[in-house]
Amino acid sequence: MTYSHPPARIKVQVADGEAPEVRVTDSGIGVPAAARVMFEQFYRVDDVEFGYPSGTGLGLYISRQLAERYGGSLFVERSSPHDGSVFTAPEAPHRLDS
Repeated sequence: MTYSHPPARIKVQVADGEAPEVRVTDSGIGVPAAARVMFEQFYRVDDVEFGYPSGTGLGLYISRQLAERYGGSLFVERSSPHDGSVFTAPEAPHRLDS
């Protein structure tokens, strides 16, 4: 929650049914549409409002890599400056072992 004003809020929803997924909504600064490189290794949002907080730029990169390693995915559903972000991780399709 490095990029959120206190009190930082996170909402986690788990949807069941035909297309199960996990959806995480935060109250952070959001990311402009032009900066959709947020899943790249070492990418960091530079926002003077937050005083350039410390970090490695690996959080979203590692999250996506883990999701993909287990056959899933992670993408940004919505993100806009000063309005937070919504990240979605659909359930990975089940593999049948032969």
